[in-house]
Amino acid sequence: MIVTTVSFAQKNVSHNNLVWFGDFTKAKLNDKWSIYFDFGFRRTEWLNKWSQVLVRPGITYHFNKNVSVTTGVAYFSHYTTNYILPEGRSWQQLLFGETYGSIKLSHRLRAEQRFFQKVISSELVDDYNYNNRFRYQLNFQVALNKKQVEDKAFYFSIADEVFINSGKEIRNNYFDQNRIAVGLGYKLNERFNILVSYTNIFVQRAKVDAFEDNNVLVINLYNNLDFSRKTDKNIN
Repeated sequence: MIVTTVSFAQKNVSHNNLVWFGDFTKAKLNDKWSIYFDFGFRRTEWLNKWSQVLVRPGITYHFNKNVSVTTGVAYFSHYTTNYILPEGRSWQQLLFGETYGSIKLSHRLRAEQRFFQKVISSELVDDYNYNNRFRYQLNFQVALNKKQVEDKAFYFSIADEVFINSGKEIRNNYFDQNRIAVGLGYKLNERFNILVSYTNIFVQRAKVDAFEDNNVLVINLYNNLDFSRKTDKNIN
């Protein structure tokens, strides 16, 4: 008990308040293929300073309505006091889910290959660091005013996601972070969905005993487009 108390006292935990806005679009091409794209704006000290800007396109193959795989690339700008740190990624994802009455359950497995521009003495240099990261998310959505999460349904959402690092440049933070989120969503129809949630993000930094405890207000918009539908053209 004494050792645990001392170790905890030595931890350096910073606390941050952030606001994240995300827009997620899926464009169906046919029964098997769709295009994925999301972008995000993230601010810290609530809305006072920039934290991140990101774009993340991908292409998805649907095995059936419950199982899909996606591969894509991403670009992030990380804002710090002295510089803007660019990050490029490639990523792969497996998503599968089921519906049990009013409950919609989904599992998401994602692998990321991350390239960061190197920083030496608080200056960006013409070189990069590389590491892998693996993510698992478990998500529950519960319909509140409908039998299922369907058109014009309010729903409660709770999710937890664990991030694990790997690579030769990872020394102390094999555990990267954990995100737990609770929120309220509204599904207008098959094309539009909005979710507002509170997310707590606990991050282990690369430095020994350095951690972040982040409180995040998240506003996400979800758009589903369908280019596979055939429409009749009337000639006047």
